[in-house]
Amino acid sequence: REISRCKIIFWMSRADRVYRTFVPVKFFSKGWGCLETLRKIWRWQVDYSRHRDDYYRRIVLDHDVKIDESHAREDLEILNGHFVSPLAVHEPGLLPSESEKARFQVVLPKKWKSQSRSICLHLAGTGDHFFWRRRNLMAKPLAREKGIASILLENPYYGIRKPKNQLRSSLHHVSDIFVMGAALIVETGVLLNWCRQQGFQSLGVTGVSMGGHMASIASCFWPHPLAVVPCLSWSTASCVFTEGVFRDACAWPVLQEQLHVSDHSSLIKQFCSTGKVDSSNSRPQRPTQSPSFGPRVQPSAGLQTSSTAAADDGKYRHKWRVPPEALSFMQQIMDAFTHLSNFPCPHPDSSIISVVAKDDRYVPRDHVTPLPEIWPNCEVRYISGGHVTGYLFKQEKFRTAISNAFERLDLHL
Repeated sequence: REISRCKIIFWMSRADRVYRTFVPVKFFSKGWGCLETLRKIWRWQVDYSRHRDDYYRRIVLDHDVKIDESHAREDLEILNGHFVSPLAVHEPGLLPSESEKARFQVVLPKKWKSQSRSICLHLAGTGDHFFWRRRNLMAKPLAREKGIASILLENPYYGIRKPKNQLRSSLHHVSDIFVMGAALIVETGVLLNWCRQQGFQSLGVTGVSMGGHMASIASCFWPHPLAVVPCLSWSTASCVFTEGVFRDACAWPVLQEQLHVSDHSSLIKQFCSTGKVDSSNSRPQRPTQSPSFGPRVQPSAGLQTSSTAAADDGKYRHKWRVPPEALSFMQQIMDAFTHLSNFPCPHPDSSIISVVAKDDRYVPRDHVTPLPEIWPNCEVRYISGGHVTGYLFKQEKFRTAISNAFERLDLHL
């Protein structure tokens, strides 16, 4: 029985690698991105972290949200709406023009099962364009089974908001993912504030994979209690692009070449000139000087480079092709912008449940800070298998965690 169980786990985690080979996505084909964009996003992120309440009043409060249409179903009501992204208003030029208008969809149950009228914001994972996937897999079952409403936000660079010259989900620059994150932080705030204005008392955020990590970051900037349910994500995105199977999807030759371009190289090295983190890639410290970009991250003991690829156990493909310098900087820049310890903790009365796969090859957790060390009040639930099988077959576990998080949150409201 033990041998059979191990075989099942092996094949379920191997599905992560097999699925990746059939998905034609290539990340960062045009390199690191504009250094001025990185500088603006970092400065904005630091300022927002330090002055969360002020940003909430100035950017989120009273932002205009419009409902364009509504459709009544037998047991559901679906609304479509839009608003201009606050990032486009306060930091013009960072978002591509196609992404400046944020679009969302609301799924409401006809019968509520709680007086608090719970609503959960779902952020999209990698490749999750438009609304149909989240609507059918999460929002409709939550409304029908749990009486929980949902609001689905289209990511910048995705769906209707995708730049015309971008192929599918293949972001052109590393900086694009940070611009996306910055936009989602304030757009999440706008929608949560709109939900409060509509009379919803119990609010939450969730997402799967990249959507889960974006939901975690966005929750750090909301000044009120939330139900927070990140699924198939962890404490940082650095492991996704330096250790997970998505590593093979990065355009490493371009990234390495740009590190040696004179102007680019000097500015990039300045990026990591302050702050530090220990050799086990544990919790980064917030730098005290705002002009520089972020914490300097030393390569972790478990981080593979080209010199250690020969000793690799074969879990990830073509490691020898990854230039160690570009790999190291990718870890540093991803930790600087996405490590959860670089953000304020969610409101202390928030209800946080993280759902992770035991054998996740997209989001390896071996060499990064455990989430409960950053958020001590976080419960971690484990599901069998890997990232892909978790997404395909464990949606009910995600919905149960969302329902449980709202039940706990209601005790504090």
